[in-house]
Amino acid sequence: MKKKFMELAAVEGNPATITEAQLKEALTFVGINESDTGLLHKIFSLMDTTDDGNVFFADFVVMCSHMLTGDVKEKLNFAFE
Repeated sequence: MKKKFMELAAVEGNPATITEAQLKEALTFVGINESDTGLLHKIFSLMDTTDDGNVFFADFVVMCSHMLTGDVKEKLNFAFE
């Protein structure tokens, strides 16, 4: 997963982060297919812990783990965060 993330990040010239425009493709790598642009924007905003328009791999992994493996309570807490 990290290799794919870094390949995607390199497209924009920064091999350590992805942009909001790249988020949909990055989520597809982990099996999350989302087409709602409003929801994608919200997910990106939660991942962008530095609020600079870029998401680091560590932030991406943490967010995906909540979306993929959390129990119902964790997913609801994430959804309303």
